[in-house]
Amino acid sequence: MPRTRPSYPPEFTAEAVRVVGSGARSLTRIAKDLGVADQTLRNRVQHAESGDGGRDATDSLDLLGRAQDRLAAIQGQTALITGTGVSVAAG
Repeated sequence: MPRTRPSYPPEFTAEAVRVVGSGARSLTRIAKDLGVADQTLRNRVQHAESGDGGRDATDSLDLLGRAQDRLAAIQGQTALITGTGVSVAAG
């Protein structure tokens, strides 16, 4: 049977990477405390430090939220212009 990888929320990953970056404890100790494999945490830290899309997860969530708000605004403006009367609430 193939192994499955648990999915960690972006907030969890961002906080784990931040704690490792603080240097207060070893990566192995932090991984054990969080209940994740140390290699998984090591990979996440390397990805965050690589600069190739390893932006902080909360930054990505903020960007997504702003994009969704902008899309809702554009859809609302389009509805007004076309007279469809469709109302779209920003979320």
